[in-house]
Amino acid sequence: MGLLNNFSDKDLINLQNQPPANQPQINPKTTKAPIWEKYAISPSVEDCLQARDIRRKGVIKTGLAGLDKALGGGLVPGLHFLAGCPGAGKTALIGQIADYTIMQQNNIVCFVSLEMDATQLKERGAIRYCNQFKPQTLSNLQNLSPAEYCNILAAYDRAIGRRLLLITPTDLNDLAAHYGFKDEPAEMPNHIATLFSLFEDLQKCDHLPSLLIIDYFQRLRGYDDKDERQRLEAQLKDINDLAQRFKITILAVSQMTESGSFKGTINFSFDACTLMTLNILPPPKITKTAGDRGTALAKGNERRQYYKDNNINDYTPILLNIDKNRYGKPGDVCLKFLGANVIFQDAPATISAFHREMHLIPEPEQPISPEPTYNGTGMMFGGNKRKN
Repeated sequence: MGLLNNFSDKDLINLQNQPPANQPQINPKTTKAPIWEKYAISPSVEDCLQARDIRRKGVIKTGLAGLDKALGGGLVPGLHFLAGCPGAGKTALIGQIADYTIMQQNNIVCFVSLEMDATQLKERGAIRYCNQFKPQTLSNLQNLSPAEYCNILAAYDRAIGRRLLLITPTDLNDLAAHYGFKDEPAEMPNHIATLFSLFEDLQKCDHLPSLLIIDYFQRLRGYDDKDERQRLEAQLKDINDLAQRFKITILAVSQMTESGSFKGTINFSFDACTLMTLNILPPPKITKTAGDRGTALAKGNERRQYYKDNNINDYTPILLNIDKNRYGKPGDVCLKFLGANVIFQDAPATISAFHREMHLIPEPEQPISPEPTYNGTGMMFGGNKRKN
């Protein structure tokens, strides 16, 4: 019965047999059905079922059990935003998600990198791939011999095949010129319009990505004749239209302001399925208040130093906060970021449990059962056994 554990077959039959609502009367003299009539029964049950199946089929698993559970199964088709303080591992997390959905779900991923060089991203992917088989084996490719370097990158290439489309700003500009969105060298291209045309071509050749990653959203070009607010609003509408048009998942990384919020003069929550922020886990000595995440950027170095002083050196404790979650509940997800290995791992489900695992706070005291007492007849209170 799925989630309907409290519903019996009889309950469902009674539910289906409830009398229909009173229908509005239509003037019999009307020669044709009024325009509003078709909206009164739309969407149909079949339409809703089809939409649900599309969402389920297109869910992108992150490979992190705690995060997938919090998201209601994974990243559904639509627009998702991720922001975070420096060093929290935003690029590492989206790279790990890309690798996982390629290798485990056999999906195609388009990674638009407007922040990091393509060779750096590929090297990070190769390091992450090696450390999946044997943790903490590799943290840097620079000290390897040319043969070892080539072999490791070749192994990563074989694992991802032709399912990772890595696009840099130069590539975007070349594509914009190819599709006619940049006629003159001095003209600024429209990056999202370029992606629309690219995805139409990919769809025609049956190579449409299931996941589009954009790192960073604020660095997309287009609408440069508008002010910042108008430009971001237009880009947000276009990128949401892109997700809806091709029924894909878009994970956009956003810059974070000094106050710890998404950078920009608009409200990102209207069009997004989820809004997520990555911060270094607040230490137990820092009281978590409503404004604590708002000062996360300023407190980043303080928190790093706290964990270093307490010999937490193997990983950085991370708190991923889901501020908006269209298909689940908002909440916190604890993660471990192994920066040297470019890998995220699951952590205890709650902040206090995470602190206890790091031995930063004591284990809760177990209640001690009181010693049995006896009355004058030798009978134990609460029982019927005599004292020997």
